[in-house]
Amino acid sequence: MVDQRIIDFIRTNLLRGVTKEQIKLNLIKAGWPENLINDSMNLVTQEMARVAVPMSIEPEPEPKRFPMFSVIIIIAILVGVIIVGSMFLIPTSSIKDCGTDTSCYQINTENCGPVKVKLVGVEDEVSMQLEPKTTELCQLNITFEKTTNVTKKVFEGKAAECNFYKSKDLIPEDKTIKLFINSSAPPPEIKDIPLLLIFGASGDYCSGPLVDEFIKKIEQSAI
Repeated sequence: MVDQRIIDFIRTNLLRGVTKEQIKLNLIKAGWPENLINDSMNLVTQEMARVAVPMSIEPEPEPKRFPMFSVIIIIAILVGVIIVGSMFLIPTSSIKDCGTDTSCYQINTENCGPVKVKLVGVEDEVSMQLEPKTTELCQLNITFEKTTNVTKKVFEGKAAECNFYKSKDLIPEDKTIKLFINSSAPPPEIKDIPLLLIFGASGDYCSGPLVDEFIKKIEQSAI
């Protein structure tokens, strides 16, 4: 039979980024039986997994291939726009709106965008906007737009702000979660957003109403 004190201890430390091995070692040193620790660890792990249920993503359509003549026309038009824009001092720092095209988002993540994209799943719609914050940090704003799942209605309209480092080399040694922007990797899928927010919060990277709601959901589902 599990002890609620162990459950609370394991959940709190997991959210802070402490490894399961270290948590188990600390409990053994405190005199708790190993079988009770294992049962409690499995219970908390299942509890957190229920909150971050994977959701299937609709497959991306195959990219269309344009004939060479069309590419030349497009390049010529772009060059003309750049020349005219520079003559009238048109600003070029506007946010790139990729719609639901995750490939477009991936291409434009270098140097923190700015770029935005909408992730559309079977049940949920989540929007993300990436932009530079400092010379070292990128700011990712995540908004849970809507869902058809009744149990997740509490997340609708809520947002979170995550601050990621531009590269591994810029991450301070005292950070427990090593989150950074990698322009060669695709954006997270909808099913990855819950874990991103939960563990991003434990590493002091993510904050906001959406993070608070996910953590509250975990605490409410505790047995």
